[in-house]
Amino acid sequence: MKKYISKKVIFVYPPEHFRGTVMETLTGRDYEVYTLKDHDKIAEIYSRYPDSIFFINIDTGMSIVDWEFFIMTLSDRCHSINIGIITFNRSSDRRVVETFIGQLNVNCGIIEIKQRVSEVTGQLLKVLEANEVKGMNRIVRCNAIERDKNRINFPMNGLYINGNIMDLGISGFTCTLEKPVPFMDRQLIQNIQVRLNGIIISGDCYYISKKEVNSELLYIFAFHPDYRLKVGPKIQKYIYSSLQSRFNREFALDCYTVPAVG
Repeated sequence: MKKYISKKVIFVYPPEHFRGTVMETLTGRDYEVYTLKDHDKIAEIYSRYPDSIFFINIDTGMSIVDWEFFIMTLSDRCHSINIGIITFNRSSDRRVVETFIGQLNVNCGIIEIKQRVSEVTGQLLKVLEANEVKGMNRIVRCNAIERDKNRINFPMNGLYINGNIMDLGISGFTCTLEKPVPFMDRQLIQNIQVRLNGIIISGDCYYISKKEVNSELLYIFAFHPDYRLKVGPKIQKYIYSSLQSRFNREFALDCYTVPAVG
């Protein structure tokens, strides 16, 4: 049986406002979102992640005729590739629709970016939901490789407990602790400080469980709903920037500047 995992959503030459509000909104909805400014990398990325969806901005980079030829050639090389079009031209433009939908079989639609950001985001969410982009992995998490820059500490029984964050999601995180702690089930841990690459956010978390992986004891925590509401935007930015940085390294990309968390 095929295991359905979350798919990468890759915006090729996205407009400026996509790299802010739209990206962060999609990350907040647990979509794995990336930007790309080198269309010649699409085939390589597809070869490693064939379930990815590529939204290509055809208003920049090349002429419309060159984009038509590029997408035709790309579709011939990558037979089942998922492509959507981003454009300021009206999606009702007969030539755009006939060429990209009718002739080139673009299967993820045309996103008109002349609309308000909320409308664009809503249109994108419909496409992503229709393509089951989240798969069975409903929550996007990122590994916190730089342990010294991603730490937690909290007071307990008159002592301060310190640890390293191993991975992080919108709902919570997994960490190691410098010494074993006998938590109770669903214990509320107050005044936890989470340090993400120098940014400190404070609040309450619930202890969920622990597990041993490669002889290392990992503790799993969930953010208190009030805490998640308060710091959610910062966590979204951190997850997006971390995933994008790793993506850039994997494909040797000279990509857009990754936004700082703040």
